[in-house]
Amino acid sequence: MTQDAAVAPSVRITWEQLNATRTCQTRLGGYLGCTLTMAIVPHSQALVLYNSMLHEFDVAPILRPSVLIDEAVLGLIATFIGCGLAGGMIAGFYNWGLHKTV
Repeated sequence: MTQDAAVAPSVRITWEQLNATRTCQTRLGGYLGCTLTMAIVPHSQALVLYNSMLHEFDVAPILRPSVLIDEAVLGLIATFIGCGLAGGMIAGFYNWGLHKTV
């Protein structure tokens, strides 16, 4: 067996395979879940929940009990854009790594 035979075939990730839309939908669902949690539970219980989810990282300074609707909409838009960029960067680095090894 030669060294070339041991190398797995390269598989490039395309935008269609990455399915960035589903990645963004998942993250937006998480964003809306956090928003609903803040709207439903008391602030002190939300602090306990988010601190435990983040392994006791203190979120008290950044967790506000009241957020304006335009800030929430801007957050949703920024989350959608950020997820698309993050997915594109992951695919780009993956493909770049394949290009370097092959």
